[in-house]
Amino acid sequence: MEAAQSAQLEVLDFQGRTLYLQGVQLNAGFQVYTLPTASWTPGIYLVRLVLPEGAVLLGKVMKG
Repeated sequence: MEAAQSAQLEVLDFQGRTLYLQGVQLNAGFQVYTLPTASWTPGIYLVRLVLPEGAVLLGKVMKG
């Protein structure tokens, strides 16, 4: 990635409810974002990053 680009970062529970939705700026290199998980119940959540060209990256996070 040469220049910074915008993306949408979304976290959903496994019932499909969006818990977090935020536009983020992606720069070259490793990215770290802190999620506001204080009100979330323990469990596994789906993380979706939608890039400007339409590519979708999926991952999971767990709150213990």
